[in-house]
Amino acid sequence: MAERLIELFIPADSEQRIRELVDEMGGIRLARSEDDGTVAMRLLVDSDESEALIDRIQGRLKLAKAHRIVVLPVQASLPARPEPTPEEEEESEANGKARKTIGRVSRDELRRTLLEMVAVTRNFVLMTILATIVAAVGLERSSPAIVIGAMVIAPLLGPNMTLALATTLSDRSLAFKALRANIVGLAIAIGLSVAFAIAGQPDVSTPEILSRTQVELGDIALALASGVAGAMALSSGVAGSLVGVMVAVALLPPTVVFGLMIGTGNFELSMGAALLLATNVVCVNLAGVATFVSQGVAPQSWVDAERSKSATKWAMIVWTVILLVLAGLIVLAQSLQPGGL
Repeated sequence: MAERLIELFIPADSEQRIRELVDEMGGIRLARSEDDGTVAMRLLVDSDESEALIDRIQGRLKLAKAHRIVVLPVQASLPARPEPTPEEEEESEANGKARKTIGRVSRDELRRTLLEMVAVTRNFVLMTILATIVAAVGLERSSPAIVIGAMVIAPLLGPNMTLALATTLSDRSLAFKALRANIVGLAIAIGLSVAFAIAGQPDVSTPEILSRTQVELGDIALALASGVAGAMALSSGVAGSLVGVMVAVALLPPTVVFGLMIGTGNFELSMGAALLLATNVVCVNLAGVATFVSQGVAPQSWVDAERSKSATKWAMIVWTVILLVLAGLIVLAQSLQPGGL
C-alpha cells in the first residue's frame, strides 16, 4: 500500500494538539525535532488516510503563517506497517479516526499535480508544438506508431482533467487556469496544423486522417472511457506520461486533423473533425467530473462542499445536454452519408 510522509512545521505551543490528534487516530508513526522554537513533526500514513488526516490537522491548528504542512511520497518504508485488525479499526473509528479515501490521493496532492500540468510555461508550449508536428507527420503517413508517439508527449490531458477537478471543487481560480491552458494548447495545435497544411499540402486522404473526420456513436464511448481512465489514474497517483497516453488518444489527433483540413480547404471534412474534437472534450470532462465525484473528491469545509455539490450538479447537466446535442449531430451526419441511416 502506498504511503505518504506528512511533515509539519509548527510553533512549539501547537505540538500538544497534534500529539492529541495522533493519539486519537492511532496507527500513525510519529517523529519530531525542534530548532529555534519551531517543531518539525513527521507522520507516516497510508496515502488513502492522508486527506482525512490533513483535514483534521487543519481543523485542529487553524492554520496560520507559522504553520506549514508538506506531503511527500514514500518509495519504501521498513519495517512494513502492520495491517490493523478489524477490532483495531473499529476502536480507532470509535475514537474519531478520520475516514479513508480508498484508492486515491488527497485533494491537495491531486490539485497540486494538476496545477503543474496547466502551467502555461515554455515547456508546455514546446511540448504542444512537438506533439503537433509528430502527430501531423504520423497522420499524413498513416502511421499509428508515430501518432501514438505524439500522444505520449501531448500535454492536452492536464487542462481537461484540471477543468474536471475545478468543476468538482467549484474552484474558479483553478478553472480559469485550466481554460487558459486549454485555449492555448488547442490554438497552438490547430494553428500549427493549418500552417503545416498550407506549406506542405499533405495528402489528407490517408486512413488515419479520414477516420477522424467521420464520427460514430462508438467514439462517445471511447472518449468517456478515456476520461474515466485519466481521472482514476491521476487520483491514484499514476505518472503523467501514462495518463497522457490514455487520454490524449481522444484529443490530439482530431485537433490536428481539423487544422489540416482547414489548411487544405476541405471545410466539409473539417466539420467532422471538429465534431469529433468537441465530442471528445465534452466526454472527457463529463467522465472526469463523474469519476472525481464518485471517489469522494470534495472541498474541505462544509460550506464549500455544499456549493460544490450544486455547481457540480449543474455542470454535469450542462455537459450532458451538450453531449446529447452532439450525439444528435452525429446521427444526423451519419444519415446524410451515402448509404447512411
